[in-house]
Amino acid sequence: MKPLSKSYKSGFPFKLATTSFIYPDNILPNVRMLSPFVDEIELILFESRRESLPTPQDILELARIGEAENLTYNVHLPLDISIADPDSGKGETAIRAMHQVMDLTNSLNPSTWTLHLPCDEVANGQESLEKWQGRAKERLEKFLSPGYPEARISIENLSQPFEWTAPLIYDLGLSICMDVGHLMTNGFDAEAFYRQYQERITIIHLSGVENGKDHLGLDRMEPSRLESLMDILKGFTGVLCLEIFSYDDLTASLDVLEKMWHNSGNSG
Repeated sequence: MKPLSKSYKSGFPFKLATTSFIYPDNILPNVRMLSPFVDEIELILFESRRESLPTPQDILELARIGEAENLTYNVHLPLDISIADPDSGKGETAIRAMHQVMDLTNSLNPSTWTLHLPCDEVANGQESLEKWQGRAKERLEKFLSPGYPEARISIENLSQPFEWTAPLIYDLGLSICMDVGHLMTNGFDAEAFYRQYQERITIIHLSGVENGKDHLGLDRMEPSRLESLMDILKGFTGVLCLEIFSYDDLTASLDVLEKMWHNSGNSG
């Protein structure tokens, strides 16, 4: 596996992160390779099956690497289940699975646990928005009931209008994960989103977008879109995660980010 060519640690006013799946290998080899070069790593735990999760021994090793390399973590909670599922049994199963992941990773003191809260039924006209919001709030309250820190749980914007989800976030004291790719591929204005919700945004997922597809390198994004994003980042002090999944896309993205950042008059 080829290492990155330079370190970007403490190079920006925000923490620079990327995912734990840059190299086609497991989490630990990725973290070992990336830890000298970035401030934080997003642990990709997309599958809830126990055999897909890190072992307790893996967590101890992640903690050791974090301490040695001045590296922090954030955790993306599983995508194969939803606490807002219309089926109450599946929703309860999802809550238990999310708790398992949070308990497993809690010792790493993640900057945030990122949660998807899809509402496909509303988007497809199968139930009312009010019914979905009521169910989602009830499930979120149960999800939070063991005493997890609300401000460190970030709800990610998905394909539905975020206005559907925002009241739940404000009512329960949660944070927001702003996914730029999701905004752009679904026709939403990223700058307007940031202006509206910036006091709650603790992490930004950034990737290139081209022909309706995201999670690409930033070299695939229109320069005008990147320039507007640099304006957003000038005032951001949370975590900026390059949410991409290959070495080539990461190196291209780091080059573009560094050049655009300095060309827009910012300094590290």
